[in-house]
Amino acid sequence: MATVYYSDPLFDELYAKIPDDSKRMSAHSFAIAVRIGDALLRKGWSKTDLANAMGKKAAEISKWMSGQHNFTIETIAKIEAVLGEDIISVKKYRKPVNGYAQMSADKRKYLSDTKEKYGKKK
Repeated sequence: MATVYYSDPLFDELYAKIPDDSKRMSAHSFAIAVRIGDALLRKGWSKTDLANAMGKKAAEISKWMSGQHNFTIETIAKIEAVLGEDIISVKKYRKPVNGYAQMSADKRKYLSDTKEKYGKKK
C-alpha cells in the first residue's frame, strides 16, 4: 500500500513566510547538534561527560543538543577542542570571481618570487 502524505495548506502558507536565512540557521543548528551527538557516541561520552569536560552545566549541554541553540564560532571551537575532532568544516577554496580565482597574499608572493628566480614561463 502506498503511503499518502497530507500537507495542510495553512502550514504550507505559514512555512512559505519564514525567511530562507531562518530556515538555513535552523537546519545548521540541528546539524551541529547531530554532529556533537555523533562525536559523543564515538567517544563513549554522555552529555554529562561533555558538560564536565567543558566546565558547563548539563542543562546547557541539553539546550545545545536540542538543535535550537545559536552556536557561536567560539563555542564550536571549544567543543571541537574538548572532543578532539571537527564539528563543522569550512571550504578551503574560493570560487572564481569573473573567471579568475582569488589568491592569498602568500601565494601571490610565492609566484612573484618564483618568477623572479626562474623567469617567466613562455
